[in-house]
Amino acid sequence: MPTYRYLALSPDGRRQRDVLQAESERQARQLLHERGLFPRRLALVRSADAAGRSAGRGRLDTTSLALLTRQLATLIDAGIPLSDALDALTRQAERQRERALRWRWALGCAKATRWPTA
Repeated sequence: MPTYRYLALSPDGRRQRDVLQAESERQARQLLHERGLFPRRLALVRSADAAGRSAGRGRLDTTSLALLTRQLATLIDAGIPLSDALDALTRQAERQRERALRWRWALGCAKATRWPTA
């Protein structure tokens, strides 16, 4: 499914930048409207960019990884499903590189139909 990068305005006028997957540009705009956002810019993203590969080698520094792990553990301990926890952490990422990497992890989690057993 194609990925679109967008810049949108929230009802209170704040700018939001992120990515979303949709079958077409029209569907992407519709999804943004359903979220209560007003799209200002919408662009199709190359697959390498969408997967976060353009943001470097796909690694986090030690401090960011420790913080992400702690936040994820807290959300899971609170009973939030893994996919929802990863989605929440993706939206909270301050740097585009971290957001792209977390988005790739969340997408991998959503695609997993069976987890390996030890």
